Amino acid sequence: MTSLDRFLARWSASGDAERANKDSFLNELCDVLGVERPHPKTGFAERDLYVFERDVARTRAGAASLTLSSSHSVAWERLHSARTRFTR
Repeated sequence: MTSLDRFLARWSASGDAERANKDSFLNELCDVLGVERPHPKTGFAERDLYVFERDVARTRAGAASLTLSSSHSVAWERLHSARTRFTR
């Protein structure tokens, strides 16, 4: 069984707790993909380029954050629940 197979098996059974599981899920996904895990958030926008819950400007009233983003790659805003089948 590969690390991807183990990851898919583990998270396919995770249930419907997206907010509770998102950081663990994304950290483990980074490990499977062989990329660096997000950095700790410092509270300084110029340093928080690859963190969980990165603050972003909105064009409408209110605050916003992205679940996971970096200054030069795709942001992850929503995870699928276990009702969505993971396939390889």
